[in-house]
Amino acid sequence: MLLSVKQPNTGAVVGIASYFTRSAVPTFSEWIVDFLEVTGIIENTKCIFDPRPIENFLREAVVPEQLRNGIELWVAAFPSLQIPGIDYDILMAAIDLFRARMGTKAHWLRVQDCGDDETLYTLLLASAAIPLAFPKRAVEDRLYVDGGLADNVPLGALAARGITHAIVIHLENASVWDRHDFPNQTIIEIRPVDFMNKLNIPFIGDFSAMLDFSPEQISLLKKRGYQDAKYYLEPILQTLLTVRNQRDAQELLTRSTQRLVDDELL
Repeated sequence: MLLSVKQPNTGAVVGIASYFTRSAVPTFSEWIVDFLEVTGIIENTKCIFDPRPIENFLREAVVPEQLRNGIELWVAAFPSLQIPGIDYDILMAAIDLFRARMGTKAHWLRVQDCGDDETLYTLLLASAAIPLAFPKRAVEDRLYVDGGLADNVPLGALAARGITHAIVIHLENASVWDRHDFPNQTIIEIRPVDFMNKLNIPFIGDFSAMLDFSPEQISLLKKRGYQDAKYYLEPILQTLLTVRNQRDAQELLTRSTQRLVDDELL
């Protein structure tokens, strides 16, 4: 099942193949528009990958009732702008990216607040709707894409609810995130020690690895996740053990000294 999660949009793939058999256009602006139209990215498909496999997988793997009765689950989703007259997803993705860089924040949404199963599934899909790769999702009359466009860590929502300690796991080492934005929280950050990029091609390799849901990749990510956690947490654990041993030694010394003081003279 995991092998079929990432399926290219057939129309887009056929369009890309046919595009390169066509004659060149005179200017870059005409070329890029022609490319987007021919490949189908800006027509009815509006995404590179077919969303149906991941939708089906989500419905098979996620039991809404168990989520509602479990630990609070928060997701980050970025509010995508909807401008009348602009239907090109490539342009809207660029606009959303610009908005994110200019300070527009992601929305932190609690899964348990979803009133029905369909909204719950849609919210989960929205939090993973990578621009251009998968379609936007409408949640309560708002269009959302992957929250990673701005802030993929919903710690702000948890901080507002009084959380004092958190472990933040980043999916990539280059994630820009400032722990000093949360001065009242004790935070442990875990970042990947190795790159996910298997193709050694900037952006394309990262994009390919991010969308690789094969069993081999899932197994590799689990192994790396364990290794990354061990790499960051072991030194902290050793420090805590050292501090505890020092406290135990100090308490033992204090008790021994007190007994010596309390002893009567012979």
